[in-house]
Amino acid sequence: MSPAPAAPDTLDPGRLGFTPQATPHGLAWWRTATIPPATWPQMPETAWAAALGFAHRGPWVVLDLESTGRRLAARTYAFLVGVLEVHPQRPWQWRQWLLPHPADEAALWHHVAATWPADAVLVTYNGARFDLPLMHMRAQMVGLWAPPWAGAQHVDVLSWVRRAFREAWPNYRLGTAAQRLVGLERPADDVPAASLPERYHHALLTRDVTPLAPAVSHHQADVLALAQVWLALARDLAQPPRARRYPAATWLSRGRLYRQYRDLPRARQALKRAFRRATTPELRARAGLALAAVQRQMGDRAAACAVWEALAAEGVWEAYEHRIRAARRWDNDLEQARGWLRRAQAHLAAASTSPLDRALWQPKFQALAERLGLTTEDVATRPPDARSPSGPARNAADAPPEAR
Repeated sequence: MSPAPAAPDTLDPGRLGFTPQATPHGLAWWRTATIPPATWPQMPETAWAAALGFAHRGPWVVLDLESTGRRLAARTYAFLVGVLEVHPQRPWQWRQWLLPHPADEAALWHHVAATWPADAVLVTYNGARFDLPLMHMRAQMVGLWAPPWAGAQHVDVLSWVRRAFREAWPNYRLGTAAQRLVGLERPADDVPAASLPERYHHALLTRDVTPLAPAVSHHQADVLALAQVWLALARDLAQPPRARRYPAATWLSRGRLYRQYRDLPRARQALKRAFRRATTPELRARAGLALAAVQRQMGDRAAACAVWEALAAEGVWEAYEHRIRAARRWDNDLEQARGWLRRAQAHLAAASTSPLDRALWQPKFQALAERLGLTTEDVATRPPDARSPSGPARNAADAPPEAR
């Protein structure tokens, strides 16, 4: 597709410090700068560190777009493109493009592609849902069918921030992440991001670039903040979990993140904190079941059984089921499995059990009883063990050390 001819009267980006660069598709307006590198984190050789982009030796491209809309549509295009080329031990290279007129879009994207570093990892904030799809769409519309960022590893920092700090922050905006992780505060004269498209349209109508000056500064600050948030997040995840101000839900989410990438020691430490600090029965049950699953994966069967027993005493029916199966499969102790099944059925028959729980779990326990050769009459004639949890639930302080 051939680009439309350039408009005879466009913005003058030179007044904002941009310089023209001739391309086969017209002039691309950009500006560059060299930025001192930040302290590079010491990352463990784990799968989650690789997924965060740190198995790569560089370079990394931290990217952000300012567009004319927040939806992916044919009329939405980027008028500011910011690229920060990051290296661990070398100065960072900053490049920023400004689109003086929509007719110059082909020159912009072809120049971005021409200056894109080879074999770079792409780092964005919400780029999976917006920036990257918009880049692909606009590149194709100007005839750039195989852009260099198409096959690059992509790290969307927003998804990592959400999983690492669930319920610890009021929101997950880039400004909030920069303030909480890096201590960056927006200057008093900063303009809101929502006003940038309006400023650009006003500049196109009036041919005056003056209103765009705050937008250009805001955009550069966003890219630099994103790079620092990415590195600070990596440092936070790499540190061994220790006592912090994070709530239990945050530790639960972080433990699941570690477990997803097979970092089981960190997952266990995070889930122990979630289990210990849970303030509601539902959250404590989720944290305990996740903790026991990690302990089982690590081969610590005794610790997993201790957590299941503590949860069973608190009326967590899944814990009873896991404990019964553990006695049957791990210990091959049919009598112990029958004993735990009797406790579960006695607890389920207690007056304090809700009708909904009874309706959901009675068939499951009955099926387990049939597999273990335990009849209904046997349950009725053989009372549960004296340690049966059918009475008041045990206090959390009575739980074994693995569960506390």
